[in-house]
Amino acid sequence: MENTVYFNKQVAEIIGLTGRQVLSWSEKGLIAAHIESIGSGQKRGYSYLNLLEFGLCRKLFSIGLGFRAVKKIINDLRERDMIRSWAEDFENYYQAVFKQQQSAYILWAAKTIDDIKTLPEDIQLKIKEFEDKFLKPHKPDKPIGVLVYFFSDDEKPTLEIIPWEMDYVANLNMIKEGFITSECTLLIDIGKIKRKIDESL
Repeated sequence: MENTVYFNKQVAEIIGLTGRQVLSWSEKGLIAAHIESIGSGQKRGYSYLNLLEFGLCRKLFSIGLGFRAVKKIINDLRERDMIRSWAEDFENYYQAVFKQQQSAYILWAAKTIDDIKTLPEDIQLKIKEFEDKFLKPHKPDKPIGVLVYFFSDDEKPTLEIIPWEMDYVANLNMIKEGFITSECTLLIDIGKIKRKIDESL
């Protein structure tokens, strides 16, 4: 699947776009085609990664974002190679994020908890639930993930694909803090976009 090349009509059918939209988004630099057209001799070809980008663009436009905002998000993701890393090697991506969150949790716990056994039982249970759900690594059957994007004029935007379900990601402290400190917060279930594309292939 990773090496398969898709053409304009196929992309339109898989993503649910018109052929004109596929062509326009490519010509305007929103999507960098895997194979660029050369005159009339070679058609523009798209990779599986391009399909994910098309699917994400479709979702971003559907919620009312303008062309410049969508292009910035796609470019930021492309520069960090984030979609490819998440979609093509989910297990390693998951483990890398797990280690980051584990380190952050341990630092937080070291600062705030002198002795976990002295805490009320209900708090101990909540910490145990957190560890079981978040800190114990496991590989879901299919790639899951939420694209998190914090917009800010003053700083470089925070951009991550967090490999957990939306109901869990929405309750993370970093999301709550982002809502407060950023000018705008965007949460997109990119795992759902990927699953729909995979079902169409």
